[in-house]
Amino acid sequence: MDAFADHRFGPLADQAARKAEALLLEHLSPEQLRSYREKGSISVVRRGVLWPMVGKYAAVLLLPALGFWLPGSAAGAAVALLMLLIFLLVFLSIGAPSLRIACSRRRTWEIGARESPKLELGGQEVRFCVRFDMDMPSADRMLAYKNILESDEPYFLRRANVRL
Repeated sequence: MDAFADHRFGPLADQAARKAEALLLEHLSPEQLRSYREKGSISVVRRGVLWPMVGKYAAVLLLPALGFWLPGSAAGAAVALLMLLIFLLVFLSIGAPSLRIACSRRRTWEIGARESPKLELGGQEVRFCVRFDMDMPSADRMLAYKNILESDEPYFLRRANVRL
């Protein structure tokens, strides 16, 4: 039973949960429908590199390289090397996971009834802390996550505070 439709909300909530599930079922592909009936969850597969996000990292990486082409080669090279080291330290500490997501050619999102979407990347599971601030039927939450991920995955990642 849907947590939304428990005893606190009564028969109207039961009716809302049934309508929400019917709406969800109308918007699932045959494969998603099969998964929903078997496991109670659906998958959204996204393909392709998120180039605008990758470009941000490339631009930051190219800035230190400019020091090598500036006049005063010894000072420019030292500054460039220092900037490159700082960038790599920052990148390895906070940027690597988000760059890995952006560079992935295939991302499989699993959307369940009771938790926020999780991402499967190369056999590794990544969870996100994204939720709705209101009580609603789980089918409505699942449909909302599905629509966001299928139409604007970068928006979802930004809302989940992935540094892209």
